[in-house]
Amino acid sequence: MATEIAFAQSFLAFLDTKPSKISPDHVEDPRTYPGHNTLKEAVAADTGLALGRIKLLFGKRPVADSKVLRDLVGASGSGGGEEVEVGVMILGGAGALAAARKAAAAAEEEEQEGSVVAQGLCGVGVLETEEFWEDLEGFLQQRVRDVAVAGEACGLFKGAWRGSRGW
Repeated sequence: MATEIAFAQSFLAFLDTKPSKISPDHVEDPRTYPGHNTLKEAVAADTGLALGRIKLLFGKRPVADSKVLRDLVGASGSGGGEEVEVGVMILGGAGALAAARKAAAAAEEEEQEGSVVAQGLCGVGVLETEEFWEDLEGFLQQRVRDVAVAGEACGLFKGAWRGSRGW
């Protein structure tokens, strides 16, 4: 549980460093983009679908895998001020195949693990531990960015919780 909380805290801290909106004049160096993974491969990895079942669309028409966006925009005759619409099409039956594969993989994993049940405290029992309140205070410090305010808020939460339980 501690590793999950640490991961969640680091993930939230990472999100805090990112802007909530991208400015209209935002520019990024294309050399920093990962070159090993295409849009089609990313979709296949996220969904578990076969690459052959995924088609990329440009202007609502399927595009050959060897095409680059620059070639497509130049071929369509758009000058540069127009919007570019790129889509992803999943061929029929692919969703059912992916769901069946995921269900089979989950059943196999469960079978290999046996009937492992999560151990440890849950529910109200977690709120009775000092580790929970320390983690909550750490989370509040990351979000509020003020140790005193976070400590005060955590103390209020803890006092209200314990008061409602009659401790």
